[in-house]
Amino acid sequence: AISAETTRAKAAEATAVSGTLGVIEANEDEVVTGLHINGATGRPSVVHTSGSADIAWESDVTSEASTRESADSALSTAITNEVTRAKAAEATAVSGTLGVIADNGDKPGTGLHLNGSTGNASFTSSEGSFDLASQSSLTSEASTRASADATLSSAITTEVARAKAAEADLVSGTLGVIAASGDKQGTGLHLSGETGNASFEYDGGSFDLASQSSLTSEASTRASADSALSSSISAETTRAKAAEADLVSGTLGVVSDNGDLQGTGLHYRGATGNASFEYDGGSFDLASYATATAMPTLYTSSTTLTVGSGKSVAVIQAVGGGGSGCSVKGTSIANSTYGAGGAAGGYVHFHISVSSGDTIGITVGAGASSPTNTINGQTNGGDTIVTLNGTEVARASGGTGGVWNSVSSCAGGTGGGASTQNGATPIAYSNGTDGGDGQTGAESIASVSGYGAPGVWGGGGRAGNGGGQAGTGFGAGGGGAYDTSYSDTFYGGGAGHDGCVIVEIK
Repeated sequence: AISAETTRAKAAEATAVSGTLGVIEANEDEVVTGLHINGATGRPSVVHTSGSADIAWESDVTSEASTRESADSALSTAITNEVTRAKAAEATAVSGTLGVIADNGDKPGTGLHLNGSTGNASFTSSEGSFDLASQSSLTSEASTRASADATLSSAITTEVARAKAAEADLVSGTLGVIAASGDKQGTGLHLSGETGNASFEYDGGSFDLASQSSLTSEASTRASADSALSSSISAETTRAKAAEADLVSGTLGVVSDNGDLQGTGLHYRGATGNASFEYDGGSFDLASYATATAMPTLYTSSTTLTVGSGKSVAVIQAVGGGGSGCSVKGTSIANSTYGAGGAAGGYVHFHISVSSGDTIGITVGAGASSPTNTINGQTNGGDTIVTLNGTEVARASGGTGGVWNSVSSCAGGTGGGASTQNGATPIAYSNGTDGGDGQTGAESIASVSGYGAPGVWGGGGRAGNGGGQAGTGFGAGGGGAYDTSYSDTFYGGGAGHDGCVIVEIK
């Protein structure tokens, strides 16, 4: 029975149409479930999952093609006829758009006709209309203009001749006038009967002009007067030179605009033993070199001093330059976002024996500049060095800068040391204070300060969100920068302050 059914099924399938061959589910294809002749329409009908539809016979397609061909032929004939008609109409038309440039504000012409009222060609556009001139109108206007121009030319020639005759005896009162310079027009030039001089008049007044004879007479009078004045000046110069031979100039370099006053005297004052300076307004004593060097003097830049006579000891204080705070740039606590502070320079106070003519050399340590790098960008303060006759006798070392090595290692700078040698006797000294640490780990921020160390007289730079502050006291360290918003912006650490030296020679 199975064998018979298999034979029957194969015979049936031989004439069946596959409803699944080529179906692509992703395209939402539907399975065809039947193909038969629709008795109502007489056409093949295909049945699919969601409905059914008739299929056209080949004869239907052929009939439709024949009908379309006939319609296309009729349409082609109509188009050809319209093109012929349009070309004939356009042959006598004037283009209203040819050459129109919209960016220039051109507008299409909408008409060109003969104006019956005026007998002229009339041009019409979207903005209005106006007449165009005919060749005969232009010819008539040219003839009228030529006649008028001939009359005008004759009048101009007559006027030029009259003006030239009148101007032959005149002086120009406007030639070379520059109004921007305040020049005014000359209105007359004549001989004044009252003075016998040439008199010049202008728009605003008048004045006499000097004649050659007047100038010659004045030159002769002036030469005589100058000769007499020259003799007087020569005599005064001789007298003044003799008098000034023992004087100090009290006017050399005086600038009145600065309120300078003339010096009137410079002498030795017996009552005080000092030089005394007098000026137009008072007087005061001047300090001698010995007196000046006996007072404590602050030096903020490198220099050399010479010991004066009668001096035997120098008392000196030296401070090294301060280190800088860390710069930062990061997007999280895992980057360099909390910088350490810079350290202070060392301090030493000492005395040393000196003699007249000895030289004391001073090198002042500079404060560290703000670092341009965040990682390993440490910048250190300079050493302050004191020498006697070229031999080092004391050194105050500069403080080092704060340094960001890693997430768990952002250490404050180390304070500078202090030392004396070669005959210098210390009075007091101290190492500089260390700078505050920065971040110490990526998981948390515990007591991050990053302050700059104060110098021997204070002035440590404060740590700053968005940039550390510079040290303000001699030898003070700069504050570290930090960034609580992790903005990935470079913020510079504060610069260290310069060191200094204070000298008192007794």
